[in-house]
Amino acid sequence: GVVKLMDSVLRSGNDLYFLYLDVLAPAMDAIGMKWHLGEIDIFIEHRASGIASRSAAQIGARFSRRGVHKGTVLIGSPTGEHHVLGSQLLGDLISMEGWKVDNLGGDVPSESFASAAVQISDVVAVCIASTMSETLPAMSKTISSIKKASDKPIVCFVGGAAVLDSEHAENLGADYWAGDPRMLMPLLQQH
Repeated sequence: GVVKLMDSVLRSGNDLYFLYLDVLAPAMDAIGMKWHLGEIDIFIEHRASGIASRSAAQIGARFSRRGVHKGTVLIGSPTGEHHVLGSQLLGDLISMEGWKVDNLGGDVPSESFASAAVQISDVVAVCIASTMSETLPAMSKTISSIKKASDKPIVCFVGGAAVLDSEHAENLGADYWAGDPRMLMPLLQQH
């Protein structure tokens, strides 16, 4: 099945970034586009997402670093954003690079995101993702809530298809834009 295919990609000399960002994510984007164009039923897209999530969970667990962490990175999506596979993949990549990851999932109210950022120990950064432009006001509110709730500076990164560039991220109140995890990691290393 899918896990065997993923193993084959890795055995061919590719890394987890390649598997997730150059194989799995484009495949899921193509399936999402087929649904958007009315070429497939939504159940097919949801089924594919479930298979991808379960398969990535099996593969990603192999790459998680054990031992001392660089700090905790909180990830999730704002109210109204139900797409969570990207956050799952991002969490695996961040964990592989040495951070502890707390993934809050999708559709997280801004107040809950802020509470988590303050109450979870050793939070060094927050990553908020959104694929749908209609969730951007909630993303902005989440960033504002986090910054207001914390008595120490917490770096907020934003990404996902709905966030267009650095200027857009800044207008949302974020500290940084990361178009994909390859952009995020060097920025995260600085904090």
